[in-house]
Amino acid sequence: MPGKLIRLLARLLLLLLWLAGHLTPAMAQSVRPVANAGVDVAALAQAEVKAYNAHDIEAFLATYSDSATIYTYPDKVLARGKTALRILYGSVFKLYPTLRCEVVHRVVQGHIATAVENTHGVGKTLMLGVGIYTFGKDGKITEVRFIE
Repeated sequence: MPGKLIRLLARLLLLLLWLAGHLTPAMAQSVRPVANAGVDVAALAQAEVKAYNAHDIEAFLATYSDSATIYTYPDKVLARGKTALRILYGSVFKLYPTLRCEVVHRVVQGHIATAVENTHGVGKTLMLGVGIYTFGKDGKITEVRFIE
């Protein structure tokens, strides 16, 4: 657990440096993903964003494990399990038909993808957030923690 916490804090520090303008593009390019048993976490994370932007609930849910949990940081549960995800995101997609997510920056380290995201289509305000996505060995998202 301590090692996991240290890795999470290191990733958050990189994101904060980037947001503050102290992490240059050259420095960001030097951050390399760690192998995850043949699972391409960056591609899987992008598939989730693509399905989200298309409002394709089936393709979106296919990127998640059956027991996936969505939190607002640090530990407030928004949804647990695919049924709850279907209700949550199905409602959001219907309520906000122009909803889109743009990944501004992504760092992949092992089985975790951390993304700085701009969300458009909820009113006139652009929402900036950070998502920490944890992937299982099967390539499915098991947990997401949103920092807003």
